[in-house]
Formats: sequence, C-alpha cells, structure tokens
Amino acid sequence: GLFKVATEGPYNIEKDKEIGFFDYEKKYKYDSWKKLSILSSLEAKKEYINLSCDLQKKDRPDFGQGEHD
Repeated sequence: GLFKVATEGPYNIEKDKEIGFFDYEKKYKYDSWKKLSILSSLEAKKEYINLSCDLQKKDRPDFGQGEHD
C-alpha cells in the first residue's frame, strides 16, 4: 500500500473493477492502498523507506554500520 501511494497517489475507486471475485491477493493489496491513501506521496515514501530499513536491520544487524551499505 505504501509503495502504491508513493508512486501512484491515492487509491482510485475505478481500480475496484480490476479485482476478480476470487482474487484475494489483489483485494488485500488494494485494501491496504485504500487505507493508506490518507498519506501524501511524500509521507508514503518516507514510511516505505523506514519500513525497508527496519526490515534490512532485522536481516542484517550490521546494516548501516559500514561504508558498503
């Protein structure tokens, strides 16, 4: 959802037409996009970067410590 808001802006209701009845994965992604559409594009980009860094720190505790990051 954060990526979609950051790159495409707020959710567009027309996107609902793209969701098939049994397409639960797309529905879940679009629901997240709808929920996060209260954020501006800039706010979503910042949140996305923070989330990405947090996930990398979990994988690599030394992330951000050296010159090769």
